[in-house]
Amino acid sequence: GMSAQAVLYDVADGIATITLNRPHKMNTFNKAMFSGLNAAMARFREDETAGVASLAASGDGACSAGLDIDAGSALVNGGDLSETSAFELNFLGDDMGGKPVVFACFGHCVGQAAALGGWADIRIAAEDTLISVPEAKIGISAVALPGLLVDLIGGSQASYALLYGGALDANWGLRAGFFHEVVARDALQARARAVALEMMKQAPLALRAHKKLVRAALSEPRDEVIAKGQAHRQITLNSRDFREGMAAFLEKRPAQFKGH
Repeated sequence: GMSAQAVLYDVADGIATITLNRPHKMNTFNKAMFSGLNAAMARFREDETAGVASLAASGDGACSAGLDIDAGSALVNGGDLSETSAFELNFLGDDMGGKPVVFACFGHCVGQAAALGGWADIRIAAEDTLISVPEAKIGISAVALPGLLVDLIGGSQASYALLYGGALDANWGLRAGFFHEVVARDALQARARAVALEMMKQAPLALRAHKKLVRAALSEPRDEVIAKGQAHRQITLNSRDFREGMAAFLEKRPAQFKGH
């Protein structure tokens, strides 16, 4: 069906590649894109064959140009605002059980795509990337993005991105701390894959503990975060994977982690 085509889901080497796939429409978000992406994220969360997700996009011009204006107009003109839940990313409060998410973007990265990037853990951009949050230019306000941006890059840069509304380039992204790396366009997918593979070499319990602790530290008192850290440490200390990791290090061979 349409939803299956709007977003592609593929697993190889433990990496789930989730691809925005409406290149003829600059990967804009219509109902099928929202439902396809929400479904893909729910699938990744439960997928025992996938330890890391890599977010990608089809075509050349845009990672995504944001909301599909035709779909938005139909929503408003239809007058049925109960439909608005079909125009939301429903996973922006979800840590995916601690499984990391890599976001690779290029070209125009607008609105919902910027929010998707902000939610991811590691952001890699091609040199031609232009980030923008122009929601207010069509008269609607962002929901999750202000908080995501403040967490990521602080109030000053969040204000710049949201209030200016214009396109911000990859250099801004790097300086502001929104992007972790900027690479040549033709190196983007290979670099995203290399980062994902690096995470797949780590013990899953320990890797996921790190993501969960970073997320906890954004909103919880430090003593509670340390208590959580100690609980995760006990679990990893008593895991088979830790024994395997130590043995592999001493034997100078790659570790074979099992996630327990």
